[in-house]
Amino acid sequence: MMSPQDGFFEYLNKTDFSQMPQPLKEAFLKINPDPAKLKIMHDKDLARIRGFKDIPDKSMRSIKAPTLFVSGDRDVSKIEHLVDLTKSVKGSRLLVIPGGHGDFLGELVMAHGESGMPQFTAGMINTFLDQSELLE
Repeated sequence: MMSPQDGFFEYLNKTDFSQMPQPLKEAFLKINPDPAKLKIMHDKDLARIRGFKDIPDKSMRSIKAPTLFVSGDRDVSKIEHLVDLTKSVKGSRLLVIPGGHGDFLGELVMAHGESGMPQFTAGMINTFLDQSELLE
């Protein structure tokens, strides 16, 4: 069962299009200049997140592929949940990186300057994938 940070879903139930970060709006409009399409995309994405359904534990335990769970230490999910999730998928690994949601990927509105975190994250993922190939 997903265990988000306290207040996460309460915040989502209060948010609306006016709170969408301006850089994300601008990035969308560069690709598709139709503001109506931007609103549609926002509303569909918000509805998807609000209606999130956990993946059943049985399904998680059935994963056989090498699995790396990646999260920031101040991300949406609580670290305790991620540890339990990692234990439920045989042979999986957990990578916890300092930062919030999107920081370690260099996500447009989350990253603060040139942190080097996206390159670090990519390197860690590549190392995991390389090691996983050796196990096959």
